[in-house]
Amino acid sequence: YGTARQRHPQGLKPARNPPHRSPERAAACGRFPKVSKTMLHAKQAVPGIIEAIERLRALGIQIIAAENNGPALATATVLSHAGIPVDHVVTRREVGVNKGSPYWITHICQITGLATNQLLYVGDSRQDMITASHSNVVYIHAAWTGTPSPYGFQAPTPGWVAAVVTHIFRKRHPWGWTLNHPATGGRTIRQLALVDVNAVKQAAIQNDLLAMFKERREPQVGLMPLREFVTLHLTASIYADSLQDQTDTWGTIPSHDGRRVNRMGPRLDIVAKLFRDNYNGELFIRHRVAQHSSDARSQGGISGAITNQIETLHLNPAVTQRIAGRTILLIDDFLTKGVSTGVGRLLLRLGGAHDVLVVASVKYGSSSIVLTRPDDAQRWDPTLAAPVGSAASIRYREVDGTFREAAQNEFIASYRAMQGEQW
Repeated sequence: YGTARQRHPQGLKPARNPPHRSPERAAACGRFPKVSKTMLHAKQAVPGIIEAIERLRALGIQIIAAENNGPALATATVLSHAGIPVDHVVTRREVGVNKGSPYWITHICQITGLATNQLLYVGDSRQDMITASHSNVVYIHAAWTGTPSPYGFQAPTPGWVAAVVTHIFRKRHPWGWTLNHPATGGRTIRQLALVDVNAVKQAAIQNDLLAMFKERREPQVGLMPLREFVTLHLTASIYADSLQDQTDTWGTIPSHDGRRVNRMGPRLDIVAKLFRDNYNGELFIRHRVAQHSSDARSQGGISGAITNQIETLHLNPAVTQRIAGRTILLIDDFLTKGVSTGVGRLLLRLGGAHDVLVVASVKYGSSSIVLTRPDDAQRWDPTLAAPVGSAASIRYREVDGTFREAAQNEFIASYRAMQGEQW
């Protein structure tokens, strides 16, 4: 049991597998009734499942039952007797192979006219997870079944799924701040953020976001930790723009002292695995403690901030073969001027990466710094500590991004709605 959201044209164009802009939405479910407890237990509806499905169907979302054992009519009958209506039933007889094959998602897309990034898959088995991940479909694990899983978003109840779909995955505007700036070789420097904290103008949201990212506290959004709320939003935006299909490896910048990585790291690892991309928290090595970015910027301006990163950070030699010719999704918690991610992008490009896309949870301010690679005569080995003075070879400019009020408003509305959800 799962859902699909309507694809909207805002934001980046997917590099491949462009979505079919059907107004329909769809869903897929885990195995039953013999071994699955996703929707049924002892042929009775799991508590809360009927209400969750009714809520989703009222939004125009289709529900698809995916069951290894057939025939489809028998499965539909069992569900109907339990009071669970579905729009389609897909079994091994229609697909031709057991779960775990991407042909299941291909078949579901064919019968619904939807693209993979319009689907969410909720299940309770390893086969369910593999079915979703082999097609780059977001997987939500039905934790209410009692079956453990190291993969997927963990849904404690069916009501959690309905709330997350309603208030997060159905948003029409993925990014609250965007920057697209021409770069060498016909590339575009792309930076995206969920929300500009300066533009939110809602004290409660601003305070919560700053508390989590700057003060390392753990605010709640109703029953949900804010960190989980932001991760779900980030995933929904990445998914809506098919960025999981455009990138090969996901990574983050280490903290100023090298002891910590991105606050979202453990959750990003789960998300990246779902898309069969590999989150790598060790793309970079902080070989010397750096100043806090804000301190370096206040003391030496942008040039000082660049020097602070260039002379304390280098590419991990162990990853050079892995990133060669690849596109990297570089994720940051809190993007202010973008110097640390800009230096990260520079090092990855010097190390052979084809391109780097920067995505942040929160943006602070409207502008960002764009760095230019040094020419051949001034380059250094990015896997080694940069020589003193290397920052002088890097040109930069400050560029204004685009604030998107509609996305900001959706994020605020989602925050408020989730505060009142009960599951």
